[in-house]
Amino acid sequence: MTEKNKTLFAIIATGLLSFLGTNLLTGLNIAMPVILKTYDIGTDLGQLVNSAYSLIVGICILMSPYLLKRFATSQLFRSSIAIFTVGLLISGLASNFAILLTGRVIQGIAAGLSVPLMFNIIIAKVPKSQRGTFIGVGTLLLTMGPALGPLYGSLVLHFFNLPWLFLLMLIVVFISLVLGFKTVEPLTKPQPIKLDWGGLILITIILSCLTFGLSFISSSVISPVISIGSLVVAVITTIWFFKYSAKQTNPILNVTVFHNRDFRDQNISFFLSQVAPPAVGFLLSIYVQTVDHNSAMVAALILLPGSLLSALISPASGTLLDKLGAKKTIGLGTILLTLGLALFVVSTAHHLGIWEAVVIYFIFMSGIGLTTGNLQTSGISSLTNQQQSDGDAFFNASQQYSGSVGTALSGTVLAAYQTGKVGNSLVAGTATGTQISFLLFLILALISDFLLFKVFRSQK
Repeated sequence: MTEKNKTLFAIIATGLLSFLGTNLLTGLNIAMPVILKTYDIGTDLGQLVNSAYSLIVGICILMSPYLLKRFATSQLFRSSIAIFTVGLLISGLASNFAILLTGRVIQGIAAGLSVPLMFNIIIAKVPKSQRGTFIGVGTLLLTMGPALGPLYGSLVLHFFNLPWLFLLMLIVVFISLVLGFKTVEPLTKPQPIKLDWGGLILITIILSCLTFGLSFISSSVISPVISIGSLVVAVITTIWFFKYSAKQTNPILNVTVFHNRDFRDQNISFFLSQVAPPAVGFLLSIYVQTVDHNSAMVAALILLPGSLLSALISPASGTLLDKLGAKKTIGLGTILLTLGLALFVVSTAHHLGIWEAVVIYFIFMSGIGLTTGNLQTSGISSLTNQQQSDGDAFFNASQQYSGSVGTALSGTVLAAYQTGKVGNSLVAGTATGTQISFLLFLILALISDFLLFKVFRSQK
């Protein structure tokens, strides 16, 4: 086997694990009504299968610079295989929601290891002249996961049942193991470096409290005082984390990059724009099945065209960035993204039809495809070469954790309008909750647009 083929197999092996994680993320959105019915739980609790997963992925990605230095690449890969296998088996054999959620958390650990692992292999082993091609392969694996997830979820639910969503993914894990067992090799000698435990604990507290507070603020079981208190703790701990990290020699995250206004505004804008995509898929899946009384397959087919478009645009959108510049390329993407959310707000005020949903989601996801990678590239390029790895960590963590925030927000809004309702009142509550959720994401998108307007105006 040539060295080039060996590297390609290693990238595909690690990329398949990343694909598995993102595929299940959107596949479970389609399965959400089934999960709620199977375990007799509310939407605010059910959405934790994705928001808790995204939380763990985000934390693990923030640890990745330490892990990649501390352990051999082959060790991390085989650990990801083992952890994913355990997580899938636990969720697939779950007898109650708590066990299902435990499996999802374990899967989040494996996914958090595999995403940075793939790109680290590309950077370390691929010559610069060929790096674009290999990054394209890796990006395609990442973007095709969420694109095909709804179709995968609906097909499995149609022919099998909920546990098989997880158990069938063991096939992907096995293929990854076969491809990567001999090809994923140690890239550097492990270094006995120390982890910034203080910073890691503070980040875990921040993200966990934020996810909990947003998930249950409208819960009929957990007191709003506890949820609001959790959000207050997250804010206080964030301030503490920034002060703590500024004093550390080797912090888990170098917060000094936020002294750069262009980077700060683009990173916040990126986070706000990335909150919506998983939440929109989540909302449409529940709306189509609960309000329109359509099947999971119909919900998946509504999402498929837009998801595929975004997946195909993302790897190629960098070319547009090079030709047109950040202002025009990202500007077009944000216009489409914001327009899509505005159309969802207007349409759900009456009744969102199937073809209407397809077209609007297509517009929305084309905006996501144009903005996601390009906004990250633009934000990181505003930093010095020494700061760019830290900037990249912030963007990667923002992308992963934003999904947790979006799903938690939409879940808690839906739960507020659905709680205690059945029949036609449940349908009406779901429709209203969906519209309010879209309105909330539209407001966040407009804030994101304002921050980008400031950045591009200052770059004239």
